[in-house]
Amino acid sequence: MAKTYTALGTVAAGDVYTASAYNTMATDVNNFIVPPSVQLIRSTNLTSYTSATDITWSSAAYDTDSMFSAGSPTQITIGTTGLYQISGVIQLNATATLTTVSLDIYKAGVLWSRVGLSNTATSAYGMPSIIADCTAADTFTFRMSITGGSAYSIAGNATETNNQSRIQMSWLGRKA
Repeated sequence: MAKTYTALGTVAAGDVYTASAYNTMATDVNNFIVPPSVQLIRSTNLTSYTSATDITWSSAAYDTDSMFSAGSPTQITIGTTGLYQISGVIQLNATATLTTVSLDIYKAGVLWSRVGLSNTATSAYGMPSIIADCTAADTFTFRMSITGGSAYSIAGNATETNNQSRIQMSWLGRKA
């Protein structure tokens, strides 16, 4: 799809610039200054994690568009329509040998993407990065799909380190 937009240079002397056009432009500029984005973190280990259940996040490290609610700590709710980059760091630990591990991303309760994680005998680690086309009110949840291993734990930490599981979504712009 070709990129389409109203060029600002097409306004001629004497033209009336509509309030609607101005408001659209002002919103886009504001979104580029402070993009709608959120980063969810695990501040402690999520012990007794069960494969294929939504990951519960401890809190939001930042949230510029009210996408996280402590009342629904497993999901992100999109507030601004557009393209978003989903990225993060996920670490899973187990007490027995893992075979395969993936981070499953659900959009509106339906499996939307599966990202394989690198795993050793008893831990899996990954840094997913995906682009998503989102509409305001879309919801995203995250689960681990695990084969092998036992006694699973999602790593958490009180400070941002390589073993603090976190996921973020950041607005990139409008689709067209």
